[in-house]
Amino acid sequence: MEKIYNAETVEECLKKASNELKINIKSINYKIIEEKKNLFRKSASISVEFTEQVGKPEDEVKVHGEAAVKAGKLVITNPKEGGRPAVLAPGFGLNLFVKDEKVKVKVEVYEESEINYHFDETTAVRNLHIEINQDKMEAYVSINYEPEIIYGLEDKESSRELLLEAKVVEKKYPPQYTKDEIIQELSKKGIVYGIIPENVELCTGEKGIKRTLIAKGNPVINDEPDKVEYKFKINERDKEYVEDSQGRVDYKSIGAVEAVNAGDIIAIRHPGSQGMDGMDIFGVVRKHKISKRISLRTDSGCSMKDENTVVADIAGKPAVKGLVFSIYPLHQIPRDIDLTTGNIDFIGDICVQGSIREGMRVTAGNSLEIMGNMERAEAKSSGNLSVKGNIISSKLSAGGEDSNKLTQVQNLTAMEELLGELIKAVEEIKKFNILGYNVTDGEIVKKLLETKFKMHNALYKKIVLTAAQIPYTAEDEKILKMLKCKITGLGPLTIKHYGELETIQEMLQRRRDDLNDGISLPVNINIMYCQDSHMTSSGNIYVDGKGALVSTLVAQDSIYFTQGRSVTRGGNLTAQKEIHCQVVGSDAGVSTRLCVKAKGHIYCEIAYQNTVFVIGTKEYVLEMPSKGIHVYINNDNELIADKLLL
Repeated sequence: MEKIYNAETVEECLKKASNELKINIKSINYKIIEEKKNLFRKSASISVEFTEQVGKPEDEVKVHGEAAVKAGKLVITNPKEGGRPAVLAPGFGLNLFVKDEKVKVKVEVYEESEINYHFDETTAVRNLHIEINQDKMEAYVSINYEPEIIYGLEDKESSRELLLEAKVVEKKYPPQYTKDEIIQELSKKGIVYGIIPENVELCTGEKGIKRTLIAKGNPVINDEPDKVEYKFKINERDKEYVEDSQGRVDYKSIGAVEAVNAGDIIAIRHPGSQGMDGMDIFGVVRKHKISKRISLRTDSGCSMKDENTVVADIAGKPAVKGLVFSIYPLHQIPRDIDLTTGNIDFIGDICVQGSIREGMRVTAGNSLEIMGNMERAEAKSSGNLSVKGNIISSKLSAGGEDSNKLTQVQNLTAMEELLGELIKAVEEIKKFNILGYNVTDGEIVKKLLETKFKMHNALYKKIVLTAAQIPYTAEDEKILKMLKCKITGLGPLTIKHYGELETIQEMLQRRRDDLNDGISLPVNINIMYCQDSHMTSSGNIYVDGKGALVSTLVAQDSIYFTQGRSVTRGGNLTAQKEIHCQVVGSDAGVSTRLCVKAKGHIYCEIAYQNTVFVIGTKEYVLEMPSKGIHVYINNDNELIADKLLL
């Protein structure tokens, strides 16, 4: 027999035939008559052949078992006429049990089967994370809520094999953090200051919050230091060339002496602002940096208009020394210094238009400028010293007393560092009982001075000699007495506890600070060429011409040869920080010695063999002519000489 079925798809046609004829879909014998699929409509027709069994009673038809999920409940239908039972399979997140045995893949079931299932459990969670920045001045909070998820079975059409799948029925969120709870969590972390109320309120939102500032401390506001505005150039090398209206440069103008007239303002103090202590989020007070307030003072030639303003009383050249301002009259000498003029000693600035002849001496209370040459002569100044001509077999000194003060500051600093190392060594020996229990601190100190710190005697002698060249004070006398009684000869044996060395350290530091306060701005020496001469400066030495031959140059700061191919040949150059040379030595291997302190640097464009480089206590002799030289001490305390062969 044959029957036609129509529907949108072939599958639906087969379902109609299966339901009507009571035949399993897989057992239907059919032909597709028509199948159309277009954009707006689908249709299909099939022809089904069947036997007379269709008309037999339902209980004689072979029917398989089926399973379905309706309204979230599992419904099982048993098979008939030898059909196969329904099959269940667990989906993701669902645990299926039949007769208390967990189903891993799939299982056949019947209406009477003991079927149980449950879903993966989830728990509602709320997380509050507090982040504190490194300086403990800010705290940030992040909050997120994870709900408890209630699952149920997803509805499925009836079929022989059914995959049970979970669907979300409900999400139960945990209670939101309250203001009190948030503040309590902050308190557990020790955060008690600077909590921001409006941001705490913001953190109680339903969806949580991402990294929000919750507490902020008060930052430290340091004192703004007083500033001094100078109405004149305090560094001679800061002078600028003068141009006329046509743009032509007057190169001689760099030698002009800067002067002021009576009534001119030469300096103004701008008071700084007072700072404020801060407090971090833990309630700890952060102390602000207190700046020392400065006061301007005057010497000869000027006065205080008010507590912040210095004015000139006379015409002359302004100068400052340790914030003490002066106006020096300018002494112009329009000729050579010789037997007819005699030696010159003037309290102010001196400008010599000519040369200084053999055996003559010029001493300036401030700056000294020599337009001509010097030959077997002597020049001293408390301010900057400049020589435009050649210097032959002469002696120059700039900085006067300040140069000696700087030397003493270095001596005191070196002794303070030595005592610091000595104290550490004593502590180490006592900690590990290296010399035994019966050895006193004084005996340990004496032993260390005789073995590891032998340089203490030489340093003590330097302090004694330099103290005689500066204004001697009662503090100097105490320091020299303490050093003599505690670190020289048998003096260390009188030490009962090594803490006495810390007392000496404090005395050295106070005296060093006093000397620094009394030192004016470092002064410079500017020359063009020197030969067989000796010069010292409390600041820099600038060689702006041909160079220096067989001379001794000592600078408390640095030495610079500014012109290309400028020659340094023979002699000794000593500086604290840097030495910059162009050409050092000669093909003949003339010995030239360049020295800086341990943290200093030496630079040479070209240097020949037998040039000696000294950095602190380390020495290096150049063996081959080289170029692009840089000599220094690296972080491993090794002397490094970077260079290329010439």
